[in-house]
Amino acid sequence: MTLAQRHFGRWASMLPQQLDQRWMLDVGVGCWSPTLDQRYNLKQTHGIRHLSCQLTPSTRLVPAPFCRHLSSATDTQPVADVQQRGDHLSITVDGKTFKFSYLWLRDHCRCPECYDHACNQNFVNIVAIPTDIKPKEVTLDKEELYLIWPNDHLTTYSMQWLLANAPDQRSSDGADQLQPLYWDKEIITANPPQDVHIDELRSANRGGLRKCLENLHVYGFTFVSGLEASKESTEEAIQLISNPMNTFYGSVFQYHNDGSVADTGHTNKGLQNHTDGVYFMYSPGGVVLHCLYHDGTGGENTLVDGYAAARLLMAQDPDLYDALRTIPVVTHFRDEVHDFRCNHHVFAHDVLTNQLEHIRFNPHDRLPLNYLSYDDAERFYAAYRALGRIINSPDNEVQIKLRPGSMLIFDNWRLIHGRVEFTGKRVMVSCFFSRDELQDLKRVVANLAL
Repeated sequence: MTLAQRHFGRWASMLPQQLDQRWMLDVGVGCWSPTLDQRYNLKQTHGIRHLSCQLTPSTRLVPAPFCRHLSSATDTQPVADVQQRGDHLSITVDGKTFKFSYLWLRDHCRCPECYDHACNQNFVNIVAIPTDIKPKEVTLDKEELYLIWPNDHLTTYSMQWLLANAPDQRSSDGADQLQPLYWDKEIITANPPQDVHIDELRSANRGGLRKCLENLHVYGFTFVSGLEASKESTEEAIQLISNPMNTFYGSVFQYHNDGSVADTGHTNKGLQNHTDGVYFMYSPGGVVLHCLYHDGTGGENTLVDGYAAARLLMAQDPDLYDALRTIPVVTHFRDEVHDFRCNHHVFAHDVLTNQLEHIRFNPHDRLPLNYLSYDDAERFYAAYRALGRIINSPDNEVQIKLRPGSMLIFDNWRLIHGRVEFTGKRVMVSCFFSRDELQDLKRVVANLAL
């Protein structure tokens, strides 16, 4: 399946369910796409929809400023109506109108001179394009749109690519794919992610890796089972997923509660629910935990869906939610040789979709609020405490006892985790994954539109 076909299929999903005879709906079988019903029960559907645009073979060339693809009276296939306006091109297909500025059309030229298809990089000099650029000729021939610019440069677009990449199409991207399950204790207990066995990860078809990535996307965490209780076995499983993120802890690091690192994670103390690495400018996108040995009691790990917690806060008090999105927090890690710190917000939204993307919540690593005014500090406390009450509610928190042979991976931008105080010696192996690496794998291996 080509990239254009995939995106055109998502545009097609916006159309009414009852398609007339001018459109043909095909079903592909190359993508696994579970969805969730209103009761959060997982259902599987196979394939994504593709829209086949059947343009008439008859073509009439009409000079600018008006160009229209015409069909005979007996032709039941769709008509593409292309009109040149003062500063843009208007294309109407099946009653839906798409608007393309001339600058957009020149900038997106995909000829070999303007676009390197081997590297997927643009080589149009966007600065050099005249602001008032306008094609001197526009022609629609079957499924191809031709534009000749004042310097005689030819730009050709397939109608399929053009409609799939038209402005304002991003909102529908991914509507037909796997959706996250925002969970509380009751929901995740009834619908836990299926473990991925290490042999599945070793499979050459990458089915196990895809399963891990889908679990991370839907639930925010996954388990890999069947490991040996050793650092070497853990490292093998990690490398089968992605390259670990290197930090001052190392890449893959083994530790126990001996206090050798100035971090309470290396003690037997209980840890409040938190996200890791908040003192890094770009905090880890994923965290791996594998318990190799524990001869005492306690030590259960807690998991909370931070996205679900944020939604609850928004529903309860939008002003408090906005406070965590706008009032800065300074967090740090400091020992004898390091002084990491980061200025950030608890909630960060995607700049394109405006959806919550990143939660940084760590009560342990906050610096004094000497950088806030009295009023902002009071507003921050009200919001932070309200979110903390949601996060620490027994209704939203699930406890997991990590055992040798079962490796936990979770999304550190979404899930909030903690640990119960414990006795005895507890040996752990851990690592971080970068957010970029995980998102790349989700797109390439799991075919997710992110």
